[in-house]
Parts: sequence; structure tokens; C-alpha cells
Amino acid sequence: MVEDCKQREEQFFGSSFEFERERDDASAYLLNIKRCFYHDFFVANHAPELTKLFCEFDWNWAAAIDSHRHRFRFQRPRTLGYGQKMCSFQFLREKQ
Repeated sequence: MVEDCKQREEQFFGSSFEFERERDDASAYLLNIKRCFYHDFFVANHAPELTKLFCEFDWNWAAAIDSHRHRFRFQRPRTLGYGQKMCSFQFLREKQ
């Protein structure tokens, strides 16, 4: 899952987003997004509240994560769309 996320950062999102890898080790992959194309677009077009729709879309794929089966859990404690300074995607490995 982490490798897929890293590939998407580079190949799909590219320079229209600013990524900061806070932690990347055997226990966790913590990714902060400091600039988001979608958020920037909606703010520039006077509709920042629409960013929340894109934030909520993440739960479509995140809901499929089964921490027992996949041995990690996902958290997203903050997003630009809900007024925070960045989005945080946290993949935390479960202890075996």
C-alpha cells in the first residue's frame, strides 16, 4: 500500500501537490500534503467548501483497509479542506 501511495505521489499527482514524508520506516508511513491542487482550485474559484468533497472521497479506498488482514491501519486526522494547514495520511503498521 505504501509503495502504491509513493508511485501515485510521483506519477499521478506530481508537482500540483507538495508532499512531505514525515516518517517512512518499518513502523509507519506518515505523509503530509502541504499543497493540494484541488484545494487551490476551489479556493481560487471562491468555493473552498467543495474541497471537503475530495477529502471525503479518500474514505472510499480507506474503508477497504482491514487492519487484521493487511497488518496496518490508516488515519487521516487533518485536511486542508477542513481548515487545517495540511492533510495528513498516516499508515501505521500493526504489531504482529
